[in-house]
Amino acid sequence: MTENGRYEEADKTLDNFLDAVFSTSHSHASVRSYHSAIRGRKNGFRKFLDEKYNMDELQLQEEVNNNRIDIYKVLSDYVIFLSKNEIYPRTVKQWFSGVKGYLTHIGIEIYNEKCKQRVRLPKIHKIREEPLTRELIIRVLNVLPFKLRVVFYVAIASGMRIGEIAE
Repeated sequence: MTENGRYEEADKTLDNFLDAVFSTSHSHASVRSYHSAIRGRKNGFRKFLDEKYNMDELQLQEEVNNNRIDIYKVLSDYVIFLSKNEIYPRTVKQWFSGVKGYLTHIGIEIYNEKCKQRVRLPKIHKIREEPLTRELIIRVLNVLPFKLRVVFYVAIASGMRIGEIAE
């Protein structure tokens, strides 16, 4: 069977899922994100399944439903696969969520509590940003022309973004 023929039915199922994502979110960015999570050539779930289990997601569904493969083990392996490929933790969580939704769409039951217990997602390290110091604000104001000084004052006093000020 050719590579395209192998995934023809899976592609139709994926397209149906992506249409459902768009109909609920009305966001092309969400659809692209889900598409990357599942079909990404380098780190997508489909590539992972092919490399690790030599199957597509519809074959996975059949194996899981016949109790020959543990879906939580597969999901855990996918998270490890992404982490080893140096995908950022925030992206891992986002793609994991997309893959979980897709697997549910194709008929694989995934229970959230069991998933939380069996699949460990990487921690997201928050970087705390330091506020501008009074000295830095004064230095910036000293080099700005008068009109930009007014804009800068409005921005730091109100918390508005430049686009909001420009309106």
